[in-house]
Amino acid sequence: MVFSEILRNVKQLMMDVFGNYVCQKFFEFGTQLQKRQLADAMRGHMLQLSKNTYACRVVQKVRKTVDIRSISQY
Repeated sequence: MVFSEILRNVKQLMMDVFGNYVCQKFFEFGTQLQKRQLADAMRGHMLQLSKNTYACRVVQKVRKTVDIRSISQY
């Protein structure tokens, strides 16, 4: 239930001073499906997210924890 709310507002959460930590934790401890859904929501916004003070931390976490090959197939 909580994850569905996060997924609806994931881009805003990633750019939030505290919300970015929530997103990072899902990339660290979430299921493969949750990680894929979050990463999919980031598609097309990576440049913008990378330039944001807080969202860049989520982008870094994605690079460390998610197998990029599995996302590109999703």
